[in-house]
Amino acid sequence: MDLINIKVQMHLETLLKQCEAMEQQLQGLIKLYSSKDEQVKSLQKSCICLSKVLKFKFWNKETLLKLNPNWEKSSLAETYVQKLLSDATDLIPKLSIEGSDESNEIYISDVDDNLDDLDESEREFEFLFNNDKMNIENKSQVLKKTRFTEFRGNCDMRVLNIEMGGKPKLNDICMIASVTTPDELFIHILNDDIKYLDIISDYLWEAYKHSKNTADITKKELWDTYGKYFAYEGVTWMRVEVLNWFWNKGKQGIVLVELVDYGGRLYTDIVNLRPLLLPVAHFPKLAHRCHFAYVNNTITLTVLRPPDCIKSCMHTNWPEDILMRLYKIFEDFDVSQYKMTHVNYSSKRKSYAVDMVSTDKKDCNYTIGQILIDSNCATPFIYRLTIPKLNYCAILKEFKMSFDTRDTVCALPHFVPLVREPSPKGNILVKITHIDIPYFYAAIIKEANISESSLETMANRINNPAMIPYYTRMVQVPVVHQIVLAQVNDKWHRAVIEEIKVREYYYDTITVQVFLVDSGEICNVPLYNLRVIPKEMLFQDFLVIRCKLFSVEFKHADNAKIRDQFNKFFSKDSIFQAEIINITDCYFEIKLKTDAGKDVEQMLVDGRLAEKIAKV
Repeated sequence: MDLINIKVQMHLETLLKQCEAMEQQLQGLIKLYSSKDEQVKSLQKSCICLSKVLKFKFWNKETLLKLNPNWEKSSLAETYVQKLLSDATDLIPKLSIEGSDESNEIYISDVDDNLDDLDESEREFEFLFNNDKMNIENKSQVLKKTRFTEFRGNCDMRVLNIEMGGKPKLNDICMIASVTTPDELFIHILNDDIKYLDIISDYLWEAYKHSKNTADITKKELWDTYGKYFAYEGVTWMRVEVLNWFWNKGKQGIVLVELVDYGGRLYTDIVNLRPLLLPVAHFPKLAHRCHFAYVNNTITLTVLRPPDCIKSCMHTNWPEDILMRLYKIFEDFDVSQYKMTHVNYSSKRKSYAVDMVSTDKKDCNYTIGQILIDSNCATPFIYRLTIPKLNYCAILKEFKMSFDTRDTVCALPHFVPLVREPSPKGNILVKITHIDIPYFYAAIIKEANISESSLETMANRINNPAMIPYYTRMVQVPVVHQIVLAQVNDKWHRAVIEEIKVREYYYDTITVQVFLVDSGEICNVPLYNLRVIPKEMLFQDFLVIRCKLFSVEFKHADNAKIRDQFNKFFSKDSIFQAEIINITDCYFEIKLKTDAGKDVEQMLVDGRLAEKIAKV
C-alpha cells in the first residue's frame, strides 16, 4: 500500500502542477473577458473550466485511491485533467501569453507592491479579480470604486438584476430545491443551467474562503456600492438577493435575503455578505418559486389551501402536522426527480402554479397535489367565481350560470342578447360543415342580419398572440350550453358545451364535448383546454348554426354512412339556400334548396337517405 501511495502522490503532484499552470491561464482569460461585454459566453466557459480545475485541486489521495486503487498512467484522474487542459486550451486566444507583449498586462495588478503581505490564495485572488483597468456599465451593473479593501479585485460591482433561467414547461423533469409550505416551494429544472450550481459555489468558495468584512459597513454603503445581490456562506457559498433592508426598523445590520439558486429566505447580518463577483453575476437564477395547484394534468380551477380554511384566509399558516406530512412526501427530494404535469405562471403571486409526479410512479395521474388532498393535508380552494362573466346562450335565450361544480344551473331572463340570431323568416346562404344525426351544421355565407366576418377573420382574432395570455381559465366546472373558448389542435375556437363527461371523481378525468360555433365541428376537449370567453367575443354572430330538416328525417343513425351518401349528392363547397321555418330551443328547422333551386329534402327522399314526416 505504501508503494501505491507513493505512486499516487507522484502522479498527483505532476497533475497539480498542470492544474496550477492551467489555472493561471484561465485566471488571465477571465480577467480579459470580464472587460468585454461581448465575451459573456467565453467568460462563462472559462469559469466552468476553472471550476473543474479547482475541484481537482481539492481531491485528496484517499479519493484517488477509491477511484483507482491500482494507479496507472491512464488513470481516471489523469484522463480528467487532460480533458480539462483540452477544453481550456480551446478557449485560449492566440496571444503570446508567455512573451513580453502587452497581453501580459492581464496578469499584472497595479498594487503588486503590496502582494508580499498576502498569502498565496489571496495573491491568486488579487490577480483574478483586480479590476483597476475595467470600465463596464450596462443597465443592470454599474462599477464604482469602493473603500472596502477587504473585497480585493473585481468586487465593486453594483448588481441590481439577475435574469431568471429557462422557464419551467409541461413535462419538464425537475428536482426540489427547498420546501416551505404547499404555497411556496422552489424547484430546479434539469436542463443545461443546472451545471452552474457547483460552478457558482466553487468559484465563490475560492474567492472568499479567507475573506473578512469590515466592522463598520453600513446598509446604505452596501446598497449604494453593490446593489441588492451578494455572495453568502451557508452550507456552501451561494448567491442571495436582499429582499428587505429594514431601513427604519432598528434592526442594525439584519437583512432578509432569499437564496436565488436554492430558494428559501433567512435573516442574516450584513457582515456575512460579500459582493457578488462579475463572472457569477452573469449566470441566471436557478431556483423557480412555485406553489401547488390542484390541477392533476387538467385544470387550474383550484389551488391548495389548508384544511378547515375559509375563503377569506387563503394564505393562512399551515398547521405543523400538515407541514410534517409534506416534508415526509419529499423526504428524498434531494435525490428524487419529478415530472411537471402542470405549469402556469401567476403574475400576481410571482410564482408558478405546478403539480408534479415522481418519475418513479407509473400512474401519472397520482400527483403530489392529489396525494396531499387524498391524505387530507389540503383541500381544493375555488378562489374566485365568474358570476360577473355571464354568458348568453343564443339557442336557449337565457343566461347560464353555475354556482358550484354540481351543474346547478340558474336561468336568468335576458333583455339585450349578446349574440344576434338569424331572422326566423327569410333565406340565407349556407354551407354544410358537419353532420351529426339527427342534426347537421351549416356555416352562414351571407344574410342581411348576419355579420359578413369570415371564419378566417374570426380565427385570427381569437388566436391573436397578444390576447391569448389574458384568457381566463375556468375556475369551476362549466355547464351544458355555456359558451366558452376551447383549444383544439393548438387553435382557439368559440364553442358551446354539449356534454360533460366525468370518469371516477377526479378533475383530471373530465372531458367536455363542445360544438365549435364558427366551424361546425363537434370535438372532445379536456377541461384544462377551456377558457372563459371574453364578453366582446359574444357580440360577434356565430358563423355556424345547428339545423334540422323541417319535413324529413334521416333513415339511418350511422353518421359515417349518412355522410358518405350525402357527399355523393353534394360537394364540400356546395352552397345551399336555407329557408328558416322555425327556431326551437336547441336548433333551427330549415328547408334547403340547391343553387339551381332543387329541393334537397326531396333529393334525399329519392335517394332513400331520408323519409317524409307529417307536420301538424
